[in-house]
Amino acid sequence: MLTLKLTELPASIMGIYGPNQDILPQRMRYLHPDAAASYLKMESGPRRLRVSDMWRSAEASMQARREKRGVQPPGRSGHNFGFSIDVDVDWLLSHYQINKAQLDSFMNENGWYCHRKDHLRDSESWHFNYFGADAAKYLAVSEPYSSTSSGLEAKIQDFYGQSFLLTARELQSALKTLRLYGGDIDGDLGPLSVEAIKAFQRTWELPVTGTAGPDTQRLLAFMTCERQLVP
Repeated sequence: MLTLKLTELPASIMGIYGPNQDILPQRMRYLHPDAAASYLKMESGPRRLRVSDMWRSAEASMQARREKRGVQPPGRSGHNFGFSIDVDVDWLLSHYQINKAQLDSFMNENGWYCHRKDHLRDSESWHFNYFGADAAKYLAVSEPYSSTSSGLEAKIQDFYGQSFLLTARELQSALKTLRLYGGDIDGDLGPLSVEAIKAFQRTWELPVTGTAGPDTQRLLAFMTCERQLVP
């Protein structure tokens, strides 16, 4: 089963929420440990970030997907795995008197790469993915495309891909954890298991097939993962 490694960031990091629009809620303040180390390094320098989003639960991803275009479904977003952040681009450019290319360069120096490669202030120009020390590898994956999303997916697969592949028993166990399945954990995906899979798919707006394909397995793994907090 999936073990998701995360580090909780301090309440002092700057967000866009709260009475003074300078708070990031605790539920968002998680990143993968490597990404968190990079973020905290930037926090200690002269150019602090102001962020609108970090970690997302499956429910938060679904809500974001319903509210705006271009959001990845639950279990497929870099936000779900602590590799992505959304920054307040307008504030950063105005506050530090820089342009978008300069902001992108600063982020690149710290291992973060914008979803967009064109340095334009347009859709998803606020979204940055953490590639870290292996940036060249993931940038190479993204090279044929206009965004870095394929490199991000490659990184997610490198870290967690094997945990997205559930055995029949693991499927039943995950469905039972979500209170969708009440049968035995026997690896026999009979009528009860099929109906549980369909119920899960309906709830999370997946194709209702009764068969746990890769997308269903991945979301089940994410929703029933163990969150391991790393200092």
